[in-house]
Amino acid sequence: MKEKLKIGDKVEVIDAGLLMLQRFAPKKSKPNNVGKIAEILEDGSILVEFKLSGKDHSQVAPYPADMVRRLDK
Repeated sequence: MKEKLKIGDKVEVIDAGLLMLQRFAPKKSKPNNVGKIAEILEDGSILVEFKLSGKDHSQVAPYPADMVRRLDK
């Protein structure tokens, strides 16, 4: 059964590139593939917002829905 995702859900993105980059991050760095859903597009793609640093510093990237998994709150 496919889970129902909604705006604001905390999610992880299953992306080989992000996971590879995380291997080079300093120890104890927060995961680079965890963010929250900013928008769900008409084609089903999901815009995931990744917080970077500071209160208003983030970036948004689109992913196919099958690469996005909701994390328990």
